[in-house]
Amino acid sequence: MGESGSPPTDPQTHILTHPCGVNRIFHHDFVLFSLVDIAAQMAVCKLAMNCLQVRWVNANVLALLWSPAADSMGAGAGRWNEGMMKYRRFGKTEIQMPVLTCGGMRYQQSWNDLKPSEVTDDSQSNLEETIVAAIAAGINHIETARGYGSSEEQLGRILPSLPRDEIIVQTKIGPNDSEDEFMKVFETSMNNLKLDRLDLFGVHGINTHDLLDKTLNCGTLKALRKLQDQGLIGSVGF
Repeated sequence: MGESGSPPTDPQTHILTHPCGVNRIFHHDFVLFSLVDIAAQMAVCKLAMNCLQVRWVNANVLALLWSPAADSMGAGAGRWNEGMMKYRRFGKTEIQMPVLTCGGMRYQQSWNDLKPSEVTDDSQSNLEETIVAAIAAGINHIETARGYGSSEEQLGRILPSLPRDEIIVQTKIGPNDSEDEFMKVFETSMNNLKLDRLDLFGVHGINTHDLLDKTLNCGTLKALRKLQDQGLIGSVGF
C-alpha cells in the first residue's frame, strides 16, 4: 500500500502486513489470510473494506459479509452476516471455493511440532473459535501445512467434529528426496489432522528449478498420484 493509503497497483498479487503482524496475500479472485483471533478478523475485514480493491473482492462484497460497529475494533464490535459468502469454481476442479479462505499459518501455538500436552488451552480455544467463526461466515476452505508447526495437530482436534462434506480441507508438504520419505511425511499429516482424505493438496514451496525437478523426478509426484488413486487426496497443485 502506498503512503497515501491507496490500494496497491499490481493487479496480480498484493501483500499486506497488518499491524497485528500477519501477512495476507491477495491473489487474483481469491483471498488467503490467517484469522488470528476474533478481533483480528474484524480488523482484517474493516481494513479490506476501507482500502483494498482486489478484483471483485472489494468493499461491496466484504460489506455483505461483515457488519462492523462504528468506531470500534474490539471483540464483539460487529457481526458476520451469515449466508452472504460468495463462491467460485476453483480452477479446473468442480469445487466451489469461498472467495475468502482460512489459512492456518498464523493461528497455531508454535512453529515447531508440540506434544499434545504442550498445547495450551488458550491457544487451542483461539484456534477453534477462529474456525467456528470462519465457517459461520461461509469460509469453509481450511488450509494448513506440515511446515506450520503445531497447526495440523491443533486443527485435528476440531476437524473431525465438523460436517466433512461441508468443508474443504487442504494441507501442503514440500518435495522430498524419495517416494518413501514423502509417504512418511504425508502419514504424519493425516494422523495430525485425524482425517481419512484431503480435498486439496499443495506441494509446498516450489520456488526454484531444483525443487520443481525434485517434485517431478524424485518420487513426490509419483507418490501423489498413488494417493489420488487410493482416494486419500483430491486435486493436487502447488
